[in-house]
Amino acid sequence: MNTLLIIIFFLLLPTLIICFLAIIEEKRKKQIKKDLKKTICQLAKENKLQIVEIHFFHRKAIAMDRKKKKLVFVNHHKEFVDQFCIDLETLAFCRIVKIENESSKSVEKVFIELKNKGNNKVSKLVFYDRSFDNIRAKETLLREAEYWRNKINLHRKSMNFNYAFEYVL
Repeated sequence: MNTLLIIIFFLLLPTLIICFLAIIEEKRKKQIKKDLKKTICQLAKENKLQIVEIHFFHRKAIAMDRKKKKLVFVNHHKEFVDQFCIDLETLAFCRIVKIENESSKSVEKVFIELKNKGNNKVSKLVFYDRSFDNIRAKETLLREAEYWRNKINLHRKSMNFNYAFEYVL
């Protein structure tokens, strides 16, 4: 009887620990999403924006006001929070930059680089950083960056944009 209890205990203990860790991780993800949403809403309120679309991915959020042609980006790390509100009409260019490791040729970082026409200010919207993000998420985040680059360029170049024909991934 005692051996049966010991076997059941050693089988249940790892299961309980895994469940407990999963619950903690889920709460952490919800808190991060809540913080991202709060920061996006605060930026929208400060800049008088009407955010229609918000994408959340990992510890980042990106949103756009189509009518005022403004982009909002928030990157929430443990050490810092990056937040940008960018006027799309003042952009000189928008491109994706991939930084690779010289020795292994693996992608270390993927970001959208936005350059302002007037003051030559360059903003970097980091979508993938190997030091923070899981390597399995690299392809998904790269596609997300390409989607948003296309969307930014579409809104940046158009004067009177018909939203019914917007590019959808």
